[in-house]
Amino acid sequence: VNVVVKQVQKGTDRIYYPLLEGVPMNARFDYSITDRGDGTMVFTASWNGITKQAIAPVPVAFKGANVRFQAGDYQQSDKPGGSDDGGRITFHTLTQSPGAG
Repeated sequence: VNVVVKQVQKGTDRIYYPLLEGVPMNARFDYSITDRGDGTMVFTASWNGITKQAIAPVPVAFKGANVRFQAGDYQQSDKPGGSDDGGRITFHTLTQSPGAG
């Protein structure tokens, strides 16, 4: 499980933050994004008794900008793997905390 934080609104400049390794297909895990209000975000993922966090600055290109949160399954490879490539995702809960816009 990795977090990818785009650094620009248009283009592909991004930073990868690894969280969990070895999560098998069809395994349920928890994930959260927290805006700390100090110019940083915290990404947390938990699975099988393991919890990992990454802290990232809000990219300059997004400070003060209207942004949206998206949840889904997105192609992560620049080289498709044929007919078995892709993914499936099931959301059990999506929650917006109070104070979030």
